[in-house]
Amino acid sequence: MRILHVANQDVGGAARAMLRLHEGLLSQGEDSHVLVAKKKMALPKVEEWKGSMNPVSRVQRRSRRWWLDCCAQMRERNQPVGFELFTDDRTRFGDHIVDDLNEFDLVNFHWISQFVDHAKVFPRLKVPVVWTLHDQNPFTGGCHYDFGCERWRQGCGSCPQLGSDSERDFSAKAWLRKKEVYQRVGEGMHIVTPSEWLGKLAQESPLLGSHPVRVIPYGVPTDIFHPGGRSGLRSAFKIGDMDRVILFVSDNLNNRRKGFQVLRDALRALRPRTGSRVVVLSVGVGSENDLGEFEHHHLGTLRKEELVSAAFSAADIFVAPALQDNLPNTLLESLACGTPIVGSRSGGIPDAVRPGKTGWLFDSGSSHSLHDVLAEALSSEELLDMRKECREMALQRYSLEVQARKYISLYNEILP
Repeated sequence: MRILHVANQDVGGAARAMLRLHEGLLSQGEDSHVLVAKKKMALPKVEEWKGSMNPVSRVQRRSRRWWLDCCAQMRERNQPVGFELFTDDRTRFGDHIVDDLNEFDLVNFHWISQFVDHAKVFPRLKVPVVWTLHDQNPFTGGCHYDFGCERWRQGCGSCPQLGSDSERDFSAKAWLRKKEVYQRVGEGMHIVTPSEWLGKLAQESPLLGSHPVRVIPYGVPTDIFHPGGRSGLRSAFKIGDMDRVILFVSDNLNNRRKGFQVLRDALRALRPRTGSRVVVLSVGVGSENDLGEFEHHHLGTLRKEELVSAAFSAADIFVAPALQDNLPNTLLESLACGTPIVGSRSGGIPDAVRPGKTGWLFDSGSSHSLHDVLAEALSSEELLDMRKECREMALQRYSLEVQARKYISLYNEILP
């Protein structure tokens, strides 16, 4: 079967998850392809959509982009600081990409904001659709994480992320447009979520609740992310075998939703019971030096997965303090490297953390709870056994082969 994965771009967390699925399908002999609006890497069977060079089509896309930019400026004029991306369900590409999608046996959408125009594309598709949700945006009025608002359950409006007090604001209108589009698509669209949390919300959503929803976790390349190479990075920073290393990884350390501020506050108050030296490693854009008495090495952005794997392998504990998240790739990378997780009870994080087996859970957003759990984890005598449990869980539940086989089974169920 010819499968087309569609996404806005080939970089970022959601794109990384999509590309790993693509790689897994190729390894299983499937004819998998990827189409993106913005391509930055040279990867097999990944193409950037070029669009028609017809002068009329080019003018249409430019004028539509200008109009949508104006709409964005209007809706964002009162937007409070501290929130993330808020996207329109309409795009400058309109229905121009439809013919390219219909050339395949099945289309698997991923993070399609700013690329796929819902109203212009979905009703015109003649092939089965699988939509892998990477966040909440497909069933909200524009936000990608609701920060507990949950107004999407009643149709949005008065959106806190837009600083709006109008029941008929942009979020309400976008929500209604999505509702109409999804109803026109009917049962031909199948929803996949990587986490139980997101699957439950999709089923409860007035927009997607009538569509089949299945949970298929992300996959991780366990040949790249593995427990080997533990001593390399530790030696480089003169970290001893008895020292404890805490790792935090995020594309952007300053992203409030990822919770680095919670970890920072917990560390400032932490006094480990072990008596061992504690070292903090961080990976991502940005840095934070005020971590109390703890030695901190910021590794910056690591482009090569082998280097990210080395960071996970060097750590004794990976901390995932996100205030809200799906099933972060970093969780699976940590498991594959045999590194136990201290994670918040938020979103899809508990899916990968089995207390006492693969890690510990703490109350989301609470630096006090994280402080107590970190103190317990750093002094635990079970870390070695937990490392084995982590690796085994990654192999059994999160390998690329396991993920690919589940998707292939779904595709075969859908295709005539």
